[in-house]
Amino acid sequence: MGVSPELLIHAPFQTFLIPGLFLLFILFGGNLLSGLLILRKNAGGAYILAVMGAITILWILAQWVFMWAIFPIQVLFLLLAFGQLLLAWRYIRQTNLPLPFAAKEN
Repeated sequence: MGVSPELLIHAPFQTFLIPGLFLLFILFGGNLLSGLLILRKNAGGAYILAVMGAITILWILAQWVFMWAIFPIQVLFLLLAFGQLLLAWRYIRQTNLPLPFAAKEN
């Protein structure tokens, strides 16, 4: 895709295979699952959405640390991830969803 493996010189990976699999299965799969659950009015979808937003934020920050470079698309996805986290938090608050694994319920 035109991305040089030289960007990974400070990263723990030699190729983009492992990061690509992470993006496909964890981030894409998790966001797809959260979307399907939200469409079905399942409360777990909102929590998965929040976790996916947080993971995306951490992923972008890790890219900046390991690649020693900041690209505009990373900034865009970081802003989208913060928006995702904010929307999930707002949805949880508006629908009064109980916190998972809350001590008061156990």
